[in-house]
Amino acid sequence: MKDGVDAGSSHLFQPRAAYRYLTSTGAERPGGPGKNYTLASGVIVTFYESKIDENRSEKVFLDAGKNPPAGVVVNYYLKDKPEDDVTLSFLDANGGEIRCFSSNADSDGPKVPADAGVNRFVWDMRYPPATKVEGDSSTDKSLDGPVSAPGVYKVRISTNGYSAVQSFEIRKDPRVPATQQDLEAQFDLLLKIRDKLSETQQAVNTIRTLKGQLAGWKERPGAPASVLDSADALEGKLATIEEELIQPRGSAPLDRVNFPTRLNVKIASLTAVVASADWVPTRQSYDVYNDVSGRIGVQLGRLQQVMDEDVSAFNNLVQDLGIPAVAP
Repeated sequence: MKDGVDAGSSHLFQPRAAYRYLTSTGAERPGGPGKNYTLASGVIVTFYESKIDENRSEKVFLDAGKNPPAGVVVNYYLKDKPEDDVTLSFLDANGGEIRCFSSNADSDGPKVPADAGVNRFVWDMRYPPATKVEGDSSTDKSLDGPVSAPGVYKVRISTNGYSAVQSFEIRKDPRVPATQQDLEAQFDLLLKIRDKLSETQQAVNTIRTLKGQLAGWKERPGAPASVLDSADALEGKLATIEEELIQPRGSAPLDRVNFPTRLNVKIASLTAVVASADWVPTRQSYDVYNDVSGRIGVQLGRLQQVMDEDVSAFNNLVQDLGIPAVAP
């Protein structure tokens, strides 16, 4: 319907300016069948929740209005249903990629619609999430990346040989007195927290991968005593570091009540504090970040030393003994 748009070809429309604002309406918990209730601005409101797809759900309020989509709304027209994947890449002002979403069913994150005609995708303005540790729920609620600071950004669409770029603006909530510098400082600290959490969780994943391989060596029939002893010693060193980074006995959220929290939860919990309001981080937030990240750095240094020395020594032992890679 827009002048200058050729219905015979695909088209990416320029997104309207998006406002970043806090959208929490009370305790975040999944809606069940039938009526659900939540607290919004001191009032109890009623809603039904229906599932759109495996990643998205929609709330239909019975006694309250519905807000516009919370994010950057990207509309695009596809002449035909594309044979290739459709990708939407969100870029910063310098052209650096923030996130890329795809219509591919195997891709992470919400899927990009790829139907003939007009499609709509809503970006929540967030940077990529932190690394996850499979089987651990202690940090699941703190993995989200930070919301982009106010500024000019770009979106790029690519499919079937068609590519286009449009710029758009993310604006601060006009009711918020924080300055641009305040919100950029908040974003910078939240990004550091996410990166430190990712570094911590990746180290845990590495440790558990190594421990799994060592367990396989210990179960091999006829493994020499020297290999078993070396595997036990290496496994012990890895377990000691792991227990400083993550609570191995914790698998459910309430386990934090029963077992001491470790460094990954301590750094992850800081996200909720810094992101609780559109405001410059407090001095105490920086102090906590510097303290916890320093303690994480000590453990990561210990892990690197174990990797360089003990893991290498174990590999050399196995090679010197000429143990076959596959044993019946």
